[in-house]
Amino acid sequence: MTNIQKNRIRNIKEEIREKKALLIYNPKNLYYLCGIEGFGAVGLLTSEKFTLFLNENDYELAADKNLAHEVRVEIYKKGIVKDTVKEGLKKGKISEIFVDNIYGEALRNLENVIGRRIEIYDVVERARMLKTDDEIENIRKACEIARKGIKLARKIYLSEKRISEHNLAAEIEYFMKRQGSEGTFEDGILLACGKNAAHIHAKPSDKIIDDAMLVDLGAKFSNYFSDFSRTFTERAEDNEVKKHAEFIENLERTCIDKIYTGMKISEISKFADKKIEENGFKLLHSLGHGVGLDVHELPNINNNSETEFAEHTVFTIEPGIYKANRFGIRFEDTCVIKNGKAKIL
Repeated sequence: MTNIQKNRIRNIKEEIREKKALLIYNPKNLYYLCGIEGFGAVGLLTSEKFTLFLNENDYELAADKNLAHEVRVEIYKKGIVKDTVKEGLKKGKISEIFVDNIYGEALRNLENVIGRRIEIYDVVERARMLKTDDEIENIRKACEIARKGIKLARKIYLSEKRISEHNLAAEIEYFMKRQGSEGTFEDGILLACGKNAAHIHAKPSDKIIDDAMLVDLGAKFSNYFSDFSRTFTERAEDNEVKKHAEFIENLERTCIDKIYTGMKISEISKFADKKIEENGFKLLHSLGHGVGLDVHELPNINNNSETEFAEHTVFTIEPGIYKANRFGIRFEDTCVIKNGKAKIL
């Protein structure tokens, strides 16, 4: 376990404070805290200790992680988490229980099993917003691979006249893996042309590419993601699409240039909203989002955010416009706040 991970656990313990307990089910949160992403792993963190419940195989593997001083590791058995929490409640060591990543019926079932109301608490997700230099470097390397993927997408878009969305997407994903990417988005990259791109999360189809094309892709390096979008218009049938694409590309760069440490996230989102409305469209999704161990994580970059941009925040800016059955246009880059300003990674 690294000193950074030890400090992360100590910081979350301070946030939890006396007699509060946080159940951690999100594998990315567990990896962030202790470098373990075990199958079905559960963490129980209080102000006093951090207990990690692992299956027998992962328990043996954890021995190589040198966790003993910071994390108590136990073999997961049916009912052990419930019994441990109940014992803590009974002895007065726990008075409030929180959970990081369970919602709806699963949350209600957990409350019924433990017999106590449980609140959602995103303390780990909020801690993940501020990246270390090592995390930023991993994301930067993921960005390098993604840019190569974007470059290949444009090359094939311009040169191959009879390739389908599906086949182009497959070529790009294969290429990025050969460049060192550990994977891409869970459902693969987004790639669509013409009217297909009007769907905000358009998946590749068997349509032959014969119009403007939107591609949204990311690479993964050492567990950290990047996220990029580009719209290529050289083969656009409608000259209006080229004009709109130029507007959105310029807007994206303007937004990035305006961002600074201490700026309210809602401020830049409202700025982009206004510019897009002045051009006759609406921003149908958030202006951006955090990037790290997940492609989409905190902060959410929208009009309602009370969060401020902070040094070492990694995020995307992705303005886009869409017209049903006509086109979709989006430009996106992964950025970091460094020395008070936003920079494209």
